[in-house]
Parts: sequence; C-alpha cells; structure tokens
Amino acid sequence: MDERKKRCTYKANLLKKYGEEQQTLQAEVDLHQRLKTIKKEHTRRKNDQTERSSKMSRENAVKLMQKYEREAKQAKEKLRKLEEKNKCSGSGKNENEEVKTEKNETKTKGVSEEELKEHIYRIVKEKSVKSLNAPFSMTDIIRQNHNLQKDNAEMKKELENLKRENSKLISDAVKYRKQSDAAMTQVGASEDQRKKLMDRLRKEKELNKQLYSAFTKKSADWIEHNKQMKRVYDELKLASVRKDN
Repeated sequence: MDERKKRCTYKANLLKKYGEEQQTLQAEVDLHQRLKTIKKEHTRRKNDQTERSSKMSRENAVKLMQKYEREAKQAKEKLRKLEEKNKCSGSGKNENEEVKTEKNETKTKGVSEEELKEHIYRIVKEKSVKSLNAPFSMTDIIRQNHNLQKDNAEMKKELENLKRENSKLISDAVKYRKQSDAAMTQVGASEDQRKKLMDRLRKEKELNKQLYSAFTKKSADWIEHNKQMKRVYDELKLASVRKDN
C-alpha cells in the first residue's frame, strides 16, 4: 500500500514538473514571438520614417531647383532688358528728321558746307549723349545690383537649409541602422535581413550624394551667372564714367 502511494506521489510530482516545464517553454516561445513582433514593428516604423524623410528631402530638392530655374529666368530677363537699354531704340528716326530740318533751314542762310556738317555732327552728338543718359541711370544699376545680391543671399540660405536637412537625414539613417542592428541581435535576426537593411541605407546615402552633387552644380552655375551680371554692371559703370568725362 505504501509502495503504491509512493508511486502515485512520484507520478503526480512528475506530471506537475512536466506541466511547469511546458509552461516555461510556452512562455519562452511567447516571449520570443513577442520580441520578433516588436522588432518587425520597430523596423517598419523606422523604415517608414526614413522613407518620409527621404521623400521630404527629395521634394525640397525639387522645389529648390524649380525656384532656381525661375530666378535664373528672371535674371536672364533683367539682363535682356538691361541690354535693350543700350540700344537707342526709336531715337535714330527722330535724329534723322531733326538733321533734315536743320539742313533745310540752313539752305537759305548762306551757310557753308563745312559749317553745315559741323552743325549736323553737333546735333547728332548731343542726341547720342541724351540717349545714353536714360539707360545708364546709376540709380537703376545700383537697384539691379542690390536685387541680384538679395537673390544670391536667398539662394545661399536655401542651399544651407538643404545641406542641414541632408545631414540630419544621414544622421537619422545611421541611428536607425544602429537601433535596427541592436534589435536584430536581440531576436537573432537572419544575415539576409541585415543585408537588405544595409543595402537600403546604402541606396539612401547614394541618393543623398547625388542630390548634393546636383545642388553643388546648380550653385556653381548660379555663381557663374552672377559673375556675368557683375561684368555687365562693371561695363555699364565704366561706360557711364566715360560719358561723364
């Protein structure tokens, strides 16, 4: 009787221990599954945030390039108008009519041919000087130069903002990579998943590098354009000084 009781007790203890081990194993499986789910959700959120940051950076780049193109067209239009001012449009016809009038009036006054030529030359010279005064207004030139400097400052500010955004995006990508690596280590993520994430980060870096190169080229083109505008300004200023002398 005692032997049978011992066997029953031993069997009960064995079943109890087996049940506890089963519960522990199930808890470990549940914990592993939960960690895996948390890791997936964490990776998904970080990837979504990276995609949003990349999309925002690309949209800002497009907006900046569009703004640069608009301002370049405006600067080109300013240059065209400035060049048109150098042309005495409409003045040639009036000068010819005035010269003809002066010539007809002097026919009946006994003026010599040399005196008539000198008089005509003086009229043409005075008209040319008057026509030069309008397009070479120093006030207009200073105002146009001020506008160009203002545009240049705004473009530099936009470029600096974009550089800061790109730097932040790269920093966030590095941070996300570290966090993702830590999560993968905790749950024993496969090497294939890690390679995919690294490849994604590499592509993001390449895209940022391409955007930065494009902005650098646009900036160089704009600086060259600004130099051309400055040369035009210097030529106009020199022409104005010569006219005054």
